[in-house]
Amino acid sequence: MIPDYQSLMRPVLESLSDGQVWSASALRDVIAEREHLSTEERLQRTASGARLFDGRVHWAITYLGQALALLRVGRGKVQITDRGRELLADMSGRITVRDLRQYPEFLEFMDRARASGRRVAEATEDDQKLGAAAAIEDVVDPQEQISLAVSEIEAAVAAELVDRIKAAPPSFLERVILDLMLAMGYGATVDSAEHIGGPRDEGFDGVIHQDALGLERVYLQAKRYDDKPVGRPEVQAFAGALQGAGASRGVFITTSRFTADARDFARRLPARVVLIDGVELGGLLVKYRVGTQAKETFQIVAVDEDFFEGL
Repeated sequence: MIPDYQSLMRPVLESLSDGQVWSASALRDVIAEREHLSTEERLQRTASGARLFDGRVHWAITYLGQALALLRVGRGKVQITDRGRELLADMSGRITVRDLRQYPEFLEFMDRARASGRRVAEATEDDQKLGAAAAIEDVVDPQEQISLAVSEIEAAVAAELVDRIKAAPPSFLERVILDLMLAMGYGATVDSAEHIGGPRDEGFDGVIHQDALGLERVYLQAKRYDDKPVGRPEVQAFAGALQGAGASRGVFITTSRFTADARDFARRLPARVVLIDGVELGGLLVKYRVGTQAKETFQIVAVDEDFFEGL
């Protein structure tokens, strides 16, 4: 489990306690080894794509730096201070933002942050009265707070998109999946997507021509169901239609879900058949911006290390 950024403050200071100048990358490596993090945990990313562990180490360094427990002595390099050594000696166990509040420089930093309209990750006694929300803020750094908020918004929008599709005619879903496939990069042009749903569709609702000659085709099937799951018989019928068309690739999409038997059957097919349920569909629509529009755009700034190169 990746420690929260406050739980990384002590490991950061203890790693720096040799008095040497450390690069941020070397610091991350030694702390990851110390915390027994797996490769998967080190590569874990937030919703915005940033590496979760790297970000937490960054914020631990940033807050310790604002408390003058460490100094930045060059591009991406830090060194412990006498105050940092005193903090290690005086505090047993986890070092938190609350512990850093004893230093006037850190309090000034907090005041500046509040004055600029940013929420600083801190759980005060008043915050504790807010319950779970305060608990989350206590362990999540500012950038993660933004990422979590974006994830919540996107999850809500994804669910609403699927609900809207369920309320629309079946043919609407058939056209939505064509738009989605194109947005995901399948098909060279808009003309590559062909809607073939109807009474004589031969088991398909659409086809994506991957090349100009139509030698590579991806066939699509869509089921607009509310709560009814898609079982093995329907997936088996789709696989049979693929075989009849001489196709080796197919995507079966439903607004509901697939049974375990249906998924197991699809995995054992010689043809490549991808099953996408309602939850996955909503997530893909949001990710590839199909049926959505950007409401607000925020930019997160960071120090440009190149700007200070050569100092």
